[in-house]
Amino acid sequence: MSGSIAVDPLDRHSHQAGHAHDRGLPLGTVSLRPWFAEEAMPESPWVRGLLVFPEFRGGPVFRALERAVECHARDGGYSCLHAGTRVIERSLSRRGWKVFRRVSHEGKDMAWMRKRVAGTNFGADGRLADASEIRT
Repeated sequence: MSGSIAVDPLDRHSHQAGHAHDRGLPLGTVSLRPWFAEEAMPESPWVRGLLVFPEFRGGPVFRALERAVECHARDGGYSCLHAGTRVIERSLSRRGWKVFRRVSHEGKDMAWMRKRVAGTNFGADGRLADASEIRT
């Protein structure tokens, strides 16, 4: 890896994954979906399909994917992100994510986590707060 990580833009309409790469070498993927599954829910949007290939874990690839999805969420008018995990709760916690619910999904325990998108005001529904919602 040359240290020149690029993340292709996430497509706002198709929920297509963003791909991290270094001069064409795939490093990881991430997508942003409106809900955890297919059913509408109050928490939105959800980070899905976050994958950093094993040989690139523990480095800048995760941070590049996280920055890309945060920018995409901010541009879409969201002030926080949501994610469900069975495996990387500790890693996400170190990056500012907070557990807001524990659920059973497909018979296994899962943490649902939330992270505020930097530079935004947090509304009750995860969308950018308008002036009436901002608490000082």
